[in-house]
Amino acid sequence: MASQASPPYSREFAEDRVVRELDVWLCRGALASDSQTWVLQSPLRSSERPYQGDDGFGSLHLRPASRRLHASVPLDARSSEFDSEASDFRNLHDLDLRSTPCNHEVGLCAGFVEKDSLFLLPVDHVCSLRPSMAHLDERTPGGEGGSRAAQARGFAEVKEEGQPSPPPPNMTPVTVHIRRRETEQQMEARLRSFAHLAQLEEAEPWIPLACHGRCSELTEQTFAALAASPQNARPLAHAMDREAYAAAVVPVHQAEGEEATEMAV
Repeated sequence: MASQASPPYSREFAEDRVVRELDVWLCRGALASDSQTWVLQSPLRSSERPYQGDDGFGSLHLRPASRRLHASVPLDARSSEFDSEASDFRNLHDLDLRSTPCNHEVGLCAGFVEKDSLFLLPVDHVCSLRPSMAHLDERTPGGEGGSRAAQARGFAEVKEEGQPSPPPPNMTPVTVHIRRRETEQQMEARLRSFAHLAQLEEAEPWIPLACHGRCSELTEQTFAALAASPQNARPLAHAMDREAYAAAVVPVHQAEGEEATEMAV
């Protein structure tokens, strides 16, 4: 039994005409040696009320070591979805978005087209922005509205205030803690624990970032600097032909009854 493979996608691309040819340029470190490209994923919203306006986010803060982002988005009080009669802790004027890391195993690139060239920027980090619900845990005066944990803390405070204060003692109590010396394995386990990593993350200060929208002057200058090839970019050459490249980018499913190989006995 012998098999003879037919040339893939030859019939599909036989009559296709070339609409446009683009030179592909790879911009790695074009702006600065330490520049990074981040991709921010936001929750789904209609195009009528995007998270980012012409000037970007309202405010943006970064923790570089932990790669955490905190974005503040102003809410439109004129929108029909804005409840102006809500209680104080629910009547929000800004929406806080906190980032969570996203693992991307394959290499990703962000690109843009300028004239007859496609410029690609390798993506260094991808994070997903999610709304923060920390305002739901806040307790309003009188213990109304808030989580059960917040109400429990309020009841405990009232109970402590109602008890009579004890008389001043003659002796001051001293609490002594005796801790055993950690072994190397225990120290390594503690440093890798979630509580320790969370403590390090909370201790890291937030760094304010300047947010520029797509219509700002700096944004236009940045795109112009990236498009200034060949000073800031290098051509990306590949040995794939037209049919193999199109088949790799958009795989074409074979029609029913069409055989990819011809079998001969």
